[in-house]
Amino acid sequence: MTITLEAKSSGDVPSLGALDFAGLQSHMLAHNAVGCLLVAPAYPGLSRGSESQAAIRAQIGRISCWTVKQLADVVEAIESRHITASTILEIITTAFMPEDVASAVKKLLSEPTADYRELYVAILLALAEHREDVTDAERSVGLIAGWVTSKEEFRKTRMEIIVAALRHMAEASRGAMNLRSEGPASSGVVLIHTSIEELARRLEGITGSPGLPRKRGRRRDGDDDN
Repeated sequence: MTITLEAKSSGDVPSLGALDFAGLQSHMLAHNAVGCLLVAPAYPGLSRGSESQAAIRAQIGRISCWTVKQLADVVEAIESRHITASTILEIITTAFMPEDVASAVKKLLSEPTADYRELYVAILLALAEHREDVTDAERSVGLIAGWVTSKEEFRKTRMEIIVAALRHMAEASRGAMNLRSEGPASSGVVLIHTSIEELARRLEGITGSPGLPRKRGRRRDGDDDN
């Protein structure tokens, strides 16, 4: 998918004419782009909210109006919050008015975080452990969440965190795994198009493990460190 990018480098709030929403829309259509990311220091008429001309024209032209600070904050948080290109694309293609973009970015940067790496490993181990269970059925998100939270260390993990981890894994799997949902994310299903071992190999970049992690046993009192 293609998006167009326009940046206004002026340190001041650009005028409505300088933003040239009509020109941006034409450029987007000419390149068959699915969205346009407009970056500016700020936007005129913010005090009028959705009634400002900038907001109205952004909505009509489907131009996503970001501030420089918003884009910088998202870029800075990409690694720590596991923000993917598809997450950013979703904002660009659904939030257009400056106040809508501000709300979407605020939500993105304030969502609960977790130690996703350990959760990725737990999900892979759960999929491997249950690989022989009803082999002709899709794995529902709820079922996978049940497997993971049956382990003591993940018992209090919220569904939204598990769904986010599954989404990250699907996006990083290079087509080996898909998360499909037509309603609430918790009602979605996971489809795996390869072996669990191959999936684990493709996810090495986010799990830190070159293959399927080994199940870790509990340490018992008196175990020798050597």
